[in-house]
Amino acid sequence: MRVAAFPVETAFLPALARAWLATGGDASDGLIILPSRRAARALAGAFLQANNGKPLLLPHIIASGALDDVALALSGVLELPPAMPAMMRQAILAKLILARHGQNGAPKKLHTAWSLAGDLAALLDEAAIAEIDLAAALSTVVSAELAIHWQTTLEFLEIITHSWPAILSEMGMIDAVQHQILLMDSQSKAWAHRAPEHKIWFVARDVSPAAGRLAKTIAGLPQGAVILPGYDAAMQASAWHDVNDVHAQNGIANLLTILGVRHEEVELWKSPPSKVPAGRGALLSRALLPAAKLSEWQLPAPIDASGLYRLAARDEHEEATAIAMALREALDEQGQTAALVTPDRSLAMRVTAALRRFGIIADDSAGEPLSDTPPAVFLRLLADAALSDFSPLPLLALLKHPLTAAGEPPEICRDHARALEIAALRGPRPTPGFDGIKFRLVENNASTERDFLDRLELCLRPIMGLPKALNPSDALRCLLEAGENLTATAAETGAARLWDG
Repeated sequence: MRVAAFPVETAFLPALARAWLATGGDASDGLIILPSRRAARALAGAFLQANNGKPLLLPHIIASGALDDVALALSGVLELPPAMPAMMRQAILAKLILARHGQNGAPKKLHTAWSLAGDLAALLDEAAIAEIDLAAALSTVVSAELAIHWQTTLEFLEIITHSWPAILSEMGMIDAVQHQILLMDSQSKAWAHRAPEHKIWFVARDVSPAAGRLAKTIAGLPQGAVILPGYDAAMQASAWHDVNDVHAQNGIANLLTILGVRHEEVELWKSPPSKVPAGRGALLSRALLPAAKLSEWQLPAPIDASGLYRLAARDEHEEATAIAMALREALDEQGQTAALVTPDRSLAMRVTAALRRFGIIADDSAGEPLSDTPPAVFLRLLADAALSDFSPLPLLALLKHPLTAAGEPPEICRDHARALEIAALRGPRPTPGFDGIKFRLVENNASTERDFLDRLELCLRPIMGLPKALNPSDALRCLLEAGENLTATAAETGAARLWDG
């Protein structure tokens, strides 16, 4: 059984690419399984760098959550029931919630039921990943004295413990996570039955039980290996026994237990020279000792803190700006890369904004929520304005959005919006709708602003006066039509501006 790791000071993906090429043979003949699609994409660049920029055929590189992309164990795959699409599952769960008609506090409104259905779907997935029987586990969650109150919750959760399994059985489908688990087990059995002739490397750290079984099969293959990213080789064997659920090495400790491999049996592969000081790994290992071993801090040990700094910022803005300046300074050196690693999403967003002021677009690994993208923000403002019957504040927020144009250049549109605000939207609130605003404009003899308001009304006509009991798809269609009307300029269509990029 082969389990390996690189020194923590090493850049992992470049070292992985070099190690693969160093094994010799056809570089394209094999499979590398990585934890995420992002890592899979980055490894392709690491291979190019390891090959000195020369083109080469790459091995098959996939994410562990996309094993269905591998045309292996085909017979087992064909025997699996189809996976339930996520949106279909959430819609059915929302329908089951609404069917309770508010019983035991169940929501009665669609948007609330839809959100709760998403939470129930996440609970189903978490239980499936951990291979927990929800129906059996939930009944033992609370103590006996709370059982009466818990019973009400259990009756509601019958949606996922009883109703949902019956629906899946009737439809002949399974949850997508369960499909992935069965696929991993099928693949694991196929490789155990007949070992492939090519290399298979599995990069794993925090794994589910199914992924752990697959890792154990791969580690036992003649040309298989499991590589542990971020493995602490400096931590003593006695400390590994004290690693708990909150420790940084907990995922690796659990995986080693599944594999039946001891800490000292992990191979430490050689890696290219690194700019990171050699003692950095030992320093971090000492700093992150399990709680039961903190007494070792009192023992003398060499500490190399070169390259480590403490930033004492006065406020959040100064903190983000200082980090952005440090990242910018690193990029001034040709070929230099830099990264910010933080669990604080608000800090990451502030740093991203500060970098943008420097003309640097940060590649945020967490991505950007769809609801926070410029088109989505614009459409939300448009919906808010329509729901408020175009009251002053929501209307002005919409008109001052950069995408709003109403057939004019955006900067001219904003000038008209400011003039409209002064002429009709300040002071006592006008009556709902555009009629109240028009009356105010007539009173103030603002003919230019009246022409602008007429253009707005023409753009927004698809969402004006819509019935409250409107099919959601029809309401969305009207919203998109009004949005494209409002973002259009004389030189560019609204669709091109709204959906560009």
